[in-house]
Parts: sequence; structure tokens; C-alpha cells
Amino acid sequence: MRIVHGRREYVEGQTPRDIAHDLNRDRIPPPRGRAWNASTSNGNVQRGTGLLHNELYAGRLIWNRVRMIKDPDTGKRVSRPNPKGDWRVVAVPDLAIVSSDLFDAAQARKKARATTHPSHQRRPRHMLTGLLRCAACGAGMSSKGMDKSKRVRIRFSAATESGTCADPKTFYLDTVETAVLNGLTAELRHPEVIAQYVQTYHEERKRLAADTDASAPVWSDGLKS
Repeated sequence: MRIVHGRREYVEGQTPRDIAHDLNRDRIPPPRGRAWNASTSNGNVQRGTGLLHNELYAGRLIWNRVRMIKDPDTGKRVSRPNPKGDWRVVAVPDLAIVSSDLFDAAQARKKARATTHPSHQRRPRHMLTGLLRCAACGAGMSSKGMDKSKRVRIRFSAATESGTCADPKTFYLDTVETAVLNGLTAELRHPEVIAQYVQTYHEERKRLAADTDASAPVWSDGLKS
């Protein structure tokens, strides 16, 4: 089974990104979405998901890993990890598709690689972070390090993470930023554009003022404090 091979390949030294590329090349469908990527292989440690963390593959069913609580600030339900002592574990050997030894070996390698390398630490946000999209596949772009001249390179994430982009080009960040700024400079020379910007700015200021006024506390006689 290809999933078993993927786990064995990880133990033998391949990265989750390499495994994702191989699975996509072999047309193995992912558990959800259109393609495998590194995060699909890695999964979530707290939830025990993903190709490398799901203990069900080794014949162990675990639940009650997390609990759902309501965030008092947003009102949304969010998950929080439970202590390991609260987990419920049931052996289901009939569902196992990898040996316990292979699963444990993959976990050992994950722990050995847990120390964050400086090149993988959170990078500073750039002017166009989260705004660039590939015309071929619709994926976002991410940094791909620097060349010898210290220029930052960017590439579409679908090409990097899953190898599925039909036009996997790499660009220089400064070239893209310059093109965007030049385009904005040209557009902002038009008076009608400036007028639209000013109108939008004032509308947003009015909206924020209305929100602030609505959230002010009210006394029992109906007067605001």
C-alpha cells in the first residue's frame, strides 16, 4: 500500500514534501482536498492527524485528545488539547496498516527533527504577503529563500508543497513589488481614483465611529456614559 511506503520513506530520510510529491505523481487521492502537500503528511500533533501522526494506522484508536471551548472574545468554538491522562485509547489491530515498530520509528524521527532550523523560523511579512495568486492554479506564493546576491525569491505554494502547479515559475520579490508599486503610482495619478480613495476612507471612518458609539456602555436612564 502506497501510504505504508510513504511512512517507510520518511523513516528512511525523505521529507514530508518529497512524500507529497510522490503521492501526487502516483495519483494517490488525499484524505480531503485535491492534492497531497507537506501539511497533509505531517498532520496535527495535538489532534493525531496526518500520514505521520495518525495512530489508527498502527491499530490504536484514540479520542478525547482535545476539547471544544467558546472563545469569550470572538464567541467561536475553539479546540484546546487535553492532558494525555484524559485520552481514551483502544487497540484495534484489525485496522492497522503499518507495524508499531514502523510507526514508532517515524515518531522518533519527528522528535529528532523537532528543533526548528533558523531557515524555518517565522519570516517577516512583506508588502504583498497573502495577496499574490498564481494565474495557472490559484495557489498563493511564499518565500523560497535568497540567491547569492541576497535577493528574496518567491514561488507558488502548489508547485513547492505538492508539485501540482502547471506553471511552476520562481520570481524575485523585489521585481514583483516594484511592478506593483509602479502600477499603483500610475493609477493614483488619475483624479477619479483619488476621489474614490477619499470617499472610501471617510466611509470607513464613519463605520468605525458608529461601531465605537454602539459599544459604549448605557446607564439605566438611557444615557450613555
